[in-house]
Amino acid sequence: MKSPVFLSLLLSFIIINQSISQNLELIDSLEKVVRTPNPDSLKAKAYFGLTWQHLLYDLQKSKHYATQGLNLSKKMGDSLGIHRVYHYWGLIHRLESNYDSSLYYFQKVIDFHLRNGRESNTLQARFNMGVVTSFQGLYEKSLEHYLKALKIAEDVDDQYMVADVLNSMGIIHKKLKNYGQSLEMTHTALQIAEEQENLNQQANCLSNIGSLYAETLEFDSALMYFQKAYEIDKIQNVAWGIAHQLTNIGEVYTEKGDYALASDFLLEGLTIRKELGQRKEIAESYLKLAFLNNLQNKALEAQQYAQQAIALSAEIGDRPTLRDAYKMLALAYEHMGNYRLAYQHHLSYTVLHDSMLNESNTRQINTLQAQYETEKKEKEIVLLSRDKEIQQATIVQKDTEIKALTVVFVLAFLFILTLIFFFRAKIKNQKLITLKNEELHQRRVDQLEKQQKIISMEAMVAGQEEERKRIAKDLHDGLGNLLANVQMQFSTVQDHIRQERLGSYQEANQLLGEACGEVRKIAHNMMPGTLTKFGLVSAILDMKNTIEKTKKISVDVQVYGIKKRLEEKVEINLYRIIQELMNNIIKHAQATEVMIQLTQQGEDLNLLVEDNGIGFDLQQAQKKGGLGMKSLQSRVSYVDGTLEIDTVPGRGTSVLIYVPIVQKEKEVLLHT
Repeated sequence: MKSPVFLSLLLSFIIINQSISQNLELIDSLEKVVRTPNPDSLKAKAYFGLTWQHLLYDLQKSKHYATQGLNLSKKMGDSLGIHRVYHYWGLIHRLESNYDSSLYYFQKVIDFHLRNGRESNTLQARFNMGVVTSFQGLYEKSLEHYLKALKIAEDVDDQYMVADVLNSMGIIHKKLKNYGQSLEMTHTALQIAEEQENLNQQANCLSNIGSLYAETLEFDSALMYFQKAYEIDKIQNVAWGIAHQLTNIGEVYTEKGDYALASDFLLEGLTIRKELGQRKEIAESYLKLAFLNNLQNKALEAQQYAQQAIALSAEIGDRPTLRDAYKMLALAYEHMGNYRLAYQHHLSYTVLHDSMLNESNTRQINTLQAQYETEKKEKEIVLLSRDKEIQQATIVQKDTEIKALTVVFVLAFLFILTLIFFFRAKIKNQKLITLKNEELHQRRVDQLEKQQKIISMEAMVAGQEEERKRIAKDLHDGLGNLLANVQMQFSTVQDHIRQERLGSYQEANQLLGEACGEVRKIAHNMMPGTLTKFGLVSAILDMKNTIEKTKKISVDVQVYGIKKRLEEKVEINLYRIIQELMNNIIKHAQATEVMIQLTQQGEDLNLLVEDNGIGFDLQQAQKKGGLGMKSLQSRVSYVDGTLEIDTVPGRGTSVLIYVPIVQKEKEVLLHT
């Protein structure tokens, strides 16, 4: 009996063949036009049609017909036809993952239409430049292109392109972890696609919504949207869409831990992508299969897939995939026990990762410099305006001096009357003012005392955190690296020692490995690297993964509204608060499920931690005044927050913390 996965794969191939056969009639009619005597203008249009028809199925034929159309257009002196072919070249290079060449041709199309006063004709080229730069990982640049395309689409009331651009912008915001904005844009695009009854766009939007839910770990919702997109792509006979949805579904099953199903779906998607020649997508499939096999400790298979992903992504210039493939290959070698190669490839991953971060920072610096220059010019304009106003005021001043003398006498008389009234009122209110001044003085004294306490507390906490960072760095970079090098030397020595004498050595080597792990654990607990590099949300997800490895407690992390990094002291103290709460739950609560929810609304942040444990007597715990309760209250007070605890014995515990926050101007980076 055939498996459902096999039948699904067979159906996908049938759909691809049907899709191609449905276009054969149109292709035959176009080929007749170019084979028989016809005007050059008619043949050129036929070549354009043939280029388009073969674009997604046979790039070599598409290139051939594009070249024929270009030659005829040049022969006729048809500039519009020439640049139409340039647009096709941009699409072809995009599908071949030749991104620099693709951007070059799209820019030529834009420049041509702008020179001729046809900005609306740049819509498609601007949109495709947004797609290509997003593939390159240049997300800020991609959003710039999409915003220009969106404005043009709205000006000409092209609702199809409005939906396409919004859907694509939603993808970028998802990559930037702006989940709320991403979901809003994609749902708007889906609504437009449904109103226009455009099934292709509906599938794209449903797929992107599914990806968003998958990234926020809502896997059942993700599967529902991917399945809807898959059904539409089957109806429409869109082969690349079918492959895309199969890959998405495979990723979700990977996250859910159903590795057999995950492998089947990922391999289906890879097979179709190879048929279509989609090199970028093929590289991504290799990467996902390497990740899946690493999870199953299938080191050899993971190594092979990772090496294929590295070769292909390096060839096409897909740096995000290349970076992650280095990481997967390092992990595979680590599973094999080849620590030297693991270290080398992890170093390659780190160098590329840091390089991409530095480029992002450079772009931000250039943006700030441009803003500074703009503000400088605006100030110069303001100063020039002020000089002109001063000159005009000088002329007017002479005319007003005579009138002013007359007014002065009247004002002097009124001023004398006012002084008399004020003097009497001052005498009456003197006692009241004195009393109020005394009250104000006392308030200031109280306020200064409070500020002094806060300053002392900040200095103490900051000192503790700095010391944690220093000790964690010393443990990880100093002792941790030394122990790792010693362990590698032990591994080398093992080859030179006779097998029957390895008992004491193996025991020592095992203890050394445990010491390495313990050093990393202590360093991570004192100051997690994820917290300082990627922020609070990523650190919480790392904590969740660590706890769930015990198979005793399930942790559900929910994040709403957080789009940027928080102030450092807020992130550190919230992490320590959550760490303290989780330690208490693990030690005392006997819980099996914990929910951690972070919600941001404007400059307000709410932290909710709930468990289904045995609870405790809150009043008794507060009377005892243990160090844990005092430390928790102290950290909440340090960030100007409020603490509420709801618990009774036998019912579980809910801890709600409210914190007013100040955001950093820096995107949140959640590590995958």
